[in-house]
Amino acid sequence: MGNKQMSYRESVKTAFVAGALLACAVVACSSRDDKVDAQAATELQAPASSPTAFVSGTSAAADDGAVGQDKVEHDLAQQFDLSIEMTSSEFSEIKRIPKKYGCEQTDVSPPIAWTDVPEGTVSLALLVDSDQLPGPRLVHWLLWGISPNATELPEAVPNGPEAPTIGPTARQGTNSDEKVGWSGPCPEPVIFRTTSAPHPKGETLVKRYSFSLFALDTNIDLGPEATKEVLLRAIDGHILAGGQLTGEQVGKVVRQR
Repeated sequence: MGNKQMSYRESVKTAFVAGALLACAVVACSSRDDKVDAQAATELQAPASSPTAFVSGTSAAADDGAVGQDKVEHDLAQQFDLSIEMTSSEFSEIKRIPKKYGCEQTDVSPPIAWTDVPEGTVSLALLVDSDQLPGPRLVHWLLWGISPNATELPEAVPNGPEAPTIGPTARQGTNSDEKVGWSGPCPEPVIFRTTSAPHPKGETLVKRYSFSLFALDTNIDLGPEATKEVLLRAIDGHILAGGQLTGEQVGKVVRQR
């Protein structure tokens, strides 16, 4: 799976560069990459699961599990409130995730902040996944052992089993790219294979990236090989509250002759 996933990410990088050249040659390069096209979002966006559906384990996307994993994803059995407020200085539900956080540029983790962690919280855990590819949700980041007193994650947390920039007990797991740590957005370009036909409605295909934070009543002891399923099984029954922040990135529509 690792080789296939790496191949996918490299192909997206290549396609992006080639697509950018083609797009500039055929149509004027536009600054609209940084703006949400409401019509495109409505007509091209894949249906997103609601935060409540995800955390209760009832979303169809979540039930499929992570790419390349043999086990069906663990459904969280317990119910809990999404009372933790999550924000980012770099993106929101109306401001796209900047490209520097994905495979097209530096591929570093974005800054995240939160408030309203409940009393009795012993540690925090974070899961980042997306609908970037058809089928099972892609896992971008697994992080646990965050101090209950923490209120934010800095930009560009280094990849690796430990995360000393976050705290002495913070640990990172294995994402769908078979990396320990962050693996950012890498949406595939949308190829429109003619320059004479009417322009497609909207310039972009929206992908949604969910940042889910869990306040736990215990410490989690897992190794860096832990996957999404392993983390969910470990925290099930120990979640005091959750929070969710969703951001978007896009694959540019490219015209080819």
